[in-house]
Amino acid sequence: MLLAVAALTGCQTTQTTHAGSPDGPPPPLPIQKVHDEPALADVLFELDSAAVPEDAVATMRGVLHWLKKYPADSVTVVGHGCDLGNRRYNHALGMKRAETIRAVLVEQCVPESRITVVSRGETAPVVPNDSEHRARNRRVSFELQRHH
Repeated sequence: MLLAVAALTGCQTTQTTHAGSPDGPPPPLPIQKVHDEPALADVLFELDSAAVPEDAVATMRGVLHWLKKYPADSVTVVGHGCDLGNRRYNHALGMKRAETIRAVLVEQCVPESRITVVSRGETAPVVPNDSEHRARNRRVSFELQRHH
């Protein structure tokens, strides 16, 4: 069944072997966060929307490249909102945005097991919410985790 799904989505399946380990894979090593990865752009959303933006896949090119290059690494998809609306609503909208982008990553052959979604709602703006640039806060950002 996995091969049929892979064929339908265009995803390739690979098997990893661990030489010298008769009992399976070695225990995971500590996770190291990757900060300031220059190729990671935020995916921006319209006001009050979690619909996939037309440019989402192009915008996510950096994170997709990273995850393909480092198949042991994982990503946290972080949903955000501006301050229009109440905190509970903005948190829920941020989660919907993160889940939408998770679905795009899965469509692009990233296994769900490598993706975590969280929402920060309106609590982590990149520009002041009292400015005319608050639309920049309606976004999904990415946090890559290295698994050495």
